[in-house]
Amino acid sequence: MNRYFIKYFLLFLILNSSFIIHNCFAQTHDELGSPFIRNYNHKEYNAGSQNWSIVQDKREVMYFGNNRGVLEFDGKNWRLIEVTNKSIVLSLAKDRYETIYVGASGEFGYLASDSTGQMTYISLVNKLNINDKDFSYVRKIHATTHGIYFITIDNIFRWFNDTINVIPIHLTPHFGFVVDDEIFVIQSNSGIYIVKNNKVLLLPYSKTIISESDKSIILPYSEKGKILVCTDHNGFYTYNLEMLSINDSIISNKKDEPSSIITKLNTEIDEYIDNNDIYSAVKINNNRYAFATLKGGIIIIDNHGKLVQVINKNRGLQSNSIYNLLVDKNNNLWAALENGISYIELNSPLSMFNELNGLEGFALSNIRYNGKIYASTMRGIYYLPEYKMSLVNDKHNFLPVHNTKSYCWDFLQINNTLLAAGNYGVIQISGTVAQELYNIGNIYCFGQSKKIPAHIFLGLSDGFASVEIILPGSQENILSYKKIKFINNGRFKGINETIRKIISDKNGDIWLTTMYN
Repeated sequence: MNRYFIKYFLLFLILNSSFIIHNCFAQTHDELGSPFIRNYNHKEYNAGSQNWSIVQDKREVMYFGNNRGVLEFDGKNWRLIEVTNKSIVLSLAKDRYETIYVGASGEFGYLASDSTGQMTYISLVNKLNINDKDFSYVRKIHATTHGIYFITIDNIFRWFNDTINVIPIHLTPHFGFVVDDEIFVIQSNSGIYIVKNNKVLLLPYSKTIISESDKSIILPYSEKGKILVCTDHNGFYTYNLEMLSINDSIISNKKDEPSSIITKLNTEIDEYIDNNDIYSAVKINNNRYAFATLKGGIIIIDNHGKLVQVINKNRGLQSNSIYNLLVDKNNNLWAALENGISYIELNSPLSMFNELNGLEGFALSNIRYNGKIYASTMRGIYYLPEYKMSLVNDKHNFLPVHNTKSYCWDFLQINNTLLAAGNYGVIQISGTVAQELYNIGNIYCFGQSKKIPAHIFLGLSDGFASVEIILPGSQENILSYKKIKFINNGRFKGINETIRKIISDKNGDIWLTTMYN
């Protein structure tokens, strides 16, 4: 990476983002900014606006189930792969051999390379008996070691050893799920079933979990042998499969008590899920889950049910209606939306505060002082108040510092005092209020030297100055607005340029940069 790239990359960040928090600030969830999000709309990829499913191959090429077919994206170029009947593609899956399977309306198959090396669609419907070819949408596909399962409302089609078996079952319209190579399906009037050798076997007591729920989702849980069942009306449960004896024809309970199998998991998002229509979910890692909703964007919790992060339009997502999520090989998140596709950098140490968080204009400077973050843009000086993430208020906003009339080019913390420099000279910030301190014209930057610690150096628009200071005594409380005192100021002769940065080296000597030198 050369110096010119670094220079222009940093310039890009400054011009396009109001404020960036890096992990050098020891960032906590209490001051978690927005992740970096890249939104793609249908005009960019030239296909339907709705996207339903996502997979990534070993080359890190992305595939999306779209209203017009399968979208292929290599990071630069988009390409549309249509299925045989040119219908909507609702489901995608990838097996251990990297074959990508496709489920559409009345159609399913897989992708394979043609003679030119491009991926093309191969239908499997011709392998069905004539009486089985009349089916609706393939809602979900699950790839296991014991077959590829194409899930529709009325049937499950199992593709294994070049043969398709039909497993009849009337499903709720919400998919089917794979955990630890096992297939689970849900029937709202009877419970959760596991698929074994072309049969569906009922899990004991599972009806109590999903009763009165319109949508339920099954995920792997962090504890061995357990699945996580997420419902829209009944909340979250763990189900202990190790308490069961499972064979080809029966599932027997080793204990008669449901409490030994089913445990209620209290989460901070039960009501939010109920009100915002859960649609799909993904396990991010051993301690994180992401839930896609149709009204409220993406909600992330830990495996104890604690809210970790909200990603919605308040955070830069282009739509709050999410159909599917995928954690890619770099542990970042892709979202298939009602209107477009979004790439969310969950794994980055960087997050961002911008105009969505009350910061407007170009970012100029920032500092952490007394546990608070202060920032300045061209619109003024702001502080970040204390905050606890909640679903009632998922937006962490900066607020303006009182009594400030303009922006700040630089901050300086000296002892327990915070100073800001701008076209007003120097102001002192105490908590959330500012006071005018020293007017010497436009100041771009501060500097200090260990050789003369009782002085502050000032980079001016037309030169360089130093000011001797007297701090308030220890008996004086800075929060009562006792001012720092400036005495014996003076300019350095022969320096008339604009000083933009002042740095002291290990010897205490001062180095200056001007606009160009």
